[in-house]
Order: sequence, then structure tokens, then C-alpha cells
Amino acid sequence: MEIGGRITWLLLVFVAAFSGDLLHVFIFPRDQGSCVGVSGGISGLIAFYALMFPYEKLRILFSDFSILKWIQIRARVAFMLWMMLDFWSLYRQSIGPYHIVVSAHLGGIAAGVLLWLMWRKTELNLLAQAG
Repeated sequence: MEIGGRITWLLLVFVAAFSGDLLHVFIFPRDQGSCVGVSGGISGLIAFYALMFPYEKLRILFSDFSILKWIQIRARVAFMLWMMLDFWSLYRQSIGPYHIVVSAHLGGIAAGVLLWLMWRKTELNLLAQAG
């Protein structure tokens, strides 16, 4: 099964964004702030990509507060670092006002991982039938 096409990727982003919003409402049911944006959808897309292509090298703009520089790291390493940052930020969000809805990121990541697992299972079944 080939992954691709605008509709497929758009559905992935939509499902991940919706999942992110649901997780945010579940974790912070009394939050008076808005949950507007597609960061959960982008998070799901990144999760799916990192799981599908874990050894691809990504160029990331890094700052040590004195200079900006590009670094290259593998997709799976970038994904793990990003998740650690999101969990730390979720903790900060839970103890007081925070300007980013990190719970939506984590909900999107969960959707991206689940959709990747479903795709992988389908792909493995197709390979088993062909061989």
C-alpha cells in the first residue's frame, strides 16, 4: 500500500489535529483559553514521518543564544528530543498559565503513532500475502 497523495496526508493532519484537541479537553477540561491551530496535526505528521523514516537526516536550526547554526540529526533522535521537550512543557502547562497547548501536540503525536501502526500492519499483511 503506497502512502501518499494529498488526501491521505490531509486526513492524517485532520485526524491528528482533532485527536490533539480531544486530549487537551480531556486533560484540561476547565481551560478557558482557546485551542486554535493545527499544531496537533503537524505533530501527528511529524510522528508518522519519524516512524516511517527513522534514519533520515533532518537539518534543524539550533541556537545556543549566541549564534544560530544548522545541525543534522536523524529523524528518530529529533522526534525523541521533541517529545521530551513536549512532556516537560506539559508539566509546565499543568502548574500554571502557558502560551502553548502542548497537550494538543501530544494528542497529535499519539494519533500519528497509531495511524503509523495501522499502516504498518496493513503493509505487513500485504507483504505476507504476496510472499
